[in-house]
Amino acid sequence: QDNGSETHRIAPSPVVHVRGLCESVVEADLVEALEKFGNICYVMMMPFKRQALVEFEEVQSSDRCVACGSQEPVYIAGQQAYFNYSTSKRITRPTNADDPNSGNKVLLLSIQNPLYPITTDVLYTVCNPIGNVLRIVIFKRNGIQAMVEYPSVCVCVCV
Repeated sequence: QDNGSETHRIAPSPVVHVRGLCESVVEADLVEALEKFGNICYVMMMPFKRQALVEFEEVQSSDRCVACGSQEPVYIAGQQAYFNYSTSKRITRPTNADDPNSGNKVLLLSIQNPLYPITTDVLYTVCNPIGNVLRIVIFKRNGIQAMVEYPSVCVCVCV
């Protein structure tokens, strides 16, 4: 007898709900900490709630994640995180992220600890080799951020 807690259990899902994240956690931190459980196909951050949803390719991977998290602490960016199955079987993607021809044509850059002044000329020099830059907007939010618009969807990995 488990005093009714069985009624509060959520059926296994490839999507895991992650709680207890620190404010500075980014998608890359989640992938780094959780990819040991299996291939991750999508992450959706909920930064103001300090939570995230992580979608694994297989339910077995989410099983390993939830089981491990209940038996021993799992740390993400130095803080213990907590895991449950999500009621969702799949994370809804903005636009149609499965279609490489759809999506956003704007790249968001976050610049941490710049050594030199960040100008539109500097960003143009860095971003134009990826594709023809249409517009650049720089603003201060959690450091320096910039949005770079391209005429079509570009796939790039920036560090």
